[in-house]
Amino acid sequence: MANREQNNPIPLYVTSEEKELIRKVMNDAGINNMGASLRKMAIDGCIFLLDDMSLKDMNLMMTRFVFMLV
Repeated sequence: MANREQNNPIPLYVTSEEKELIRKVMNDAGINNMGASLRKMAIDGCIFLLDDMSLKDMNLMMTRFVFMLV
């Protein structure tokens, strides 16, 4: 732990409601590490979660269609 790249702690105090909201955002974004999540939000201002299920479904349908033609 002595060779940490992030060696400047920034204490952050939040209410219970704010902590739950942060955890909800982390859960929705699929992030488990609170430190990484807070750094990302602080630096970028937001976290984007892209849902590509429709593309995956379309790809699956196209693959099935090609095999039906063979």
